[in-house]
Amino acid sequence: MKILLLNPPSPKGYTANRGFMGEFGMLHFAGGTILPPHNLLLAAAFLKGEGEINFLDAVALKLDIPTLFKKVEEYNPDVVFINSSTPTASIDNFVGKQIKQNLNSKLIFMGPHAVYTARQVFEETGADGIVINNTPETVQGVVKCLRENIELSSLKGIYTFRNNNVYGDKNTPFQMDKFPYPAWQLAPLEKYFYLYRKEFPYATIHSSIGCLFRCKFCPYPIAANLKYFEMSPWRVIAEMEYLVREIGVKMILFRDALFTSNQSRTKEICSLIKSKRLRVFWRCETSTEMVNDELLTLMAEAGCVGINFGIESVDEAVVSEMNCEQKRKDLAKVKQIFKKCRELGIQTFAFFVQGLPNDTKNTIINNVKMAIELEPDHIQFTFATPYPGTELYEIAVREKLLVKNNWDCFSGLEPVMATRYLTIDEVTKLNKWAYRKYFIRLKRILKEVKYPQRLCRRAITYLNWLNR
Repeated sequence: MKILLLNPPSPKGYTANRGFMGEFGMLHFAGGTILPPHNLLLAAAFLKGEGEINFLDAVALKLDIPTLFKKVEEYNPDVVFINSSTPTASIDNFVGKQIKQNLNSKLIFMGPHAVYTARQVFEETGADGIVINNTPETVQGVVKCLRENIELSSLKGIYTFRNNNVYGDKNTPFQMDKFPYPAWQLAPLEKYFYLYRKEFPYATIHSSIGCLFRCKFCPYPIAANLKYFEMSPWRVIAEMEYLVREIGVKMILFRDALFTSNQSRTKEICSLIKSKRLRVFWRCETSTEMVNDELLTLMAEAGCVGINFGIESVDEAVVSEMNCEQKRKDLAKVKQIFKKCRELGIQTFAFFVQGLPNDTKNTIINNVKMAIELEPDHIQFTFATPYPGTELYEIAVREKLLVKNNWDCFSGLEPVMATRYLTIDEVTKLNKWAYRKYFIRLKRILKEVKYPQRLCRRAITYLNWLNR
């Protein structure tokens, strides 16, 4: 059986990173981050021995749609697993439809966006199935069913479509310690990029799935069906050793939504890295509430060079409605954690969300003031994006705050919803003001010129931003 694992092309002028936001995806301006499609590489590992496997990442290879179709037709697969996300749904569905119409291939969609828009996907593409909650074992079951001519509807963990209805049941929980290593040998590692060339090549690890927090705008928990699973420290280290010593990566990006949720696990991971003399940079994402000075020190000693922190908003009315006040209970602690990271040489990335229902001009201004006070190495003022399935989406629809219904706009790069106090145009203007206010300062400019390549990328990104 010929199996194709396909990451479709990016929209023109952008890089599609379907792995961000719990696999719901984000867009970046061309020339920025290129993220490996971890879910497809993990699926490839589960499919080892099940047939002839072809992995095609059109994003990394910068393939246009005609070139992609030519490659797919030449391979003529028996089954295609197609990666899908919210901001790329139009392209993903178009590619899927063309494959289904022109080849005799079975078509299976992956990614939580397809799960939460299942009817639309089936009606637009004629797909044979949708993997529920991205459970990788399901992919293995799909191939076995197809080989043995068993109806996919008999398989747990996949949606099917018949008689104009969607059918399917969730699969068993994740057993992460039993996961094989993703099939990195199939990936064009030289094409992926995160922040710095000195950290190239890099790869990703999902050492946990889901999140303990329940922020109403966040897709991570719903992508994992509001569950949380994690690998044991020994399993994490085994995968790190494989990536460093066999694949040859210089940096590992942990894609966990909350890497330090279990601090004892994090401490053991750090101790094992040191005891095994594992020389590798690594970066992760977590909350300021889930770290302290002792843990940060251990992480720095074990090779951690960067942490992404979700601050979201400094306004109590904004965060309490979104159920994310637990992520940063004490703003004084937030400042202290960022200061400690600077002392340890750990770069910080601060995320703020703009355009949440209770946002006003003053709340956004106060977020920028906090960002300047924190002085992170990297900053992102993300537009509030009501991904399908989130409570924010329900609020936006119910209160008629949703202005744009086209999935192409759900990218994080443009607003799709107004707030109760701001129009969508006002949110856009405040977002552009926020970036100008943060970066066009003498202190910041002097800091940026120390990294000329990064500065050039940011300048290009900013110009693209202004031209939107």
